[in-house]
Amino acid sequence: MLAYKRKLSLLVLFLLPTLLSLGFWQLARYHQKMAVESLAAERLNFSSQSLSALMTMDNPHLLPVTLKGHFLSDHVFFLDNQIHRGQAGVDVIMPFVTDKQQWLLVNRGWLPLPQRNKLPSVTTNDNNYLLTGRIQKPLGQSLLLAKDDWGNGWPKLIQSLDFQQFTTVLKASVPPWVVRLDVGQPAAFEIRPLTIPVKSDKHLGYAIQWFTMALVLLGLYAHQIRKKESSHD
Repeated sequence: MLAYKRKLSLLVLFLLPTLLSLGFWQLARYHQKMAVESLAAERLNFSSQSLSALMTMDNPHLLPVTLKGHFLSDHVFFLDNQIHRGQAGVDVIMPFVTDKQQWLLVNRGWLPLPQRNKLPSVTTNDNNYLLTGRIQKPLGQSLLLAKDDWGNGWPKLIQSLDFQQFTTVLKASVPPWVVRLDVGQPAAFEIRPLTIPVKSDKHLGYAIQWFTMALVLLGLYAHQIRKKESSHD
C-alpha cells in the first residue's frame, strides 16, 4: 500500500506542474493575443498618416498611410501561394520611391496564376501616384515549399517577404513591412479583404483544457488513494 501510494504521488507530482504550467502559458498567450486584437481594432479606425511619421515607429502594423511617389516599373515581385475565392494566385509586390526619396514596398493586390510556368503580365507607368493603404508587418515566418530564387532576372517569384533579400537585390534599404493598397486605389489590382490572423479564443480554450486535465488528475489521484485505503480496512 505504501509503495503504491508513493509511486502514484510521484507520478502526480511530476504531471501536475506540467499541466498547470501549460495552462498558465496558454493563458498568457490569450492575454497577448487579446492585446493584439484590441490594438488592431483601434488602428482600423485611425485616419491616414504621413510615411515620415510612421517610419519612426517601432510597430506601425495596420496603421493607414498616404504615399506620394512612383513605382520602379521594371522591378516586380510575385508573392506566391496566395489563395483568393478558392483560386491560386500571387500578390504583386513592387518597390515604391516617395517624393522624399524614401524606399518601401507596396502590395498592389492579387492576380490569378492559372499556369505556374507563366507569370502574370504587369505594366506600370512611371507617373507619380498619390496612394493610400495600410502597413502590414509579417507575423512570423512563412513555410517555404522550396528555396526562393533571388537571381538577376525580373520578375521574381518568391514565397516569403525576406526584407534582407529585398534590400540586397534592390540595393536600397526598405523598412520591414509593406503597404497594402486600399480598394480602388490607382495601380491597385484585386484587393483581398483585410484579415487579422490573430485568434485569442483558442488560447483560452487550450488553457481551460490544461487546467481541466489538472483537476481530473487530482480527482483520480484522490479516488485511487481512497480506494486503496478502503480495500485495506
